[in-house]
Amino acid sequence: MDSRIYQEILVTFLFPYLAEHFNQNEAILHQDNDPKHNSILCRETLTAFGVNWVVKFTLKIKINLT
Repeated sequence: MDSRIYQEILVTFLFPYLAEHFNQNEAILHQDNDPKHNSILCRETLTAFGVNWVVKFTLKIKINLT
């Protein structure tokens, strides 16, 4: 899936659901740092629709105890 398909899913399914079930600024969309979530297209779409969103960065640490 690329950012355009992700944007289509947001606009077609998520945004109408949020508008129907939540007041504005009541919901916060949490995303990981997948490239499609951080794309300019995705950020512009979320901003244009007034969706509150945060990106969760995953930190992976490898510890060798041997």
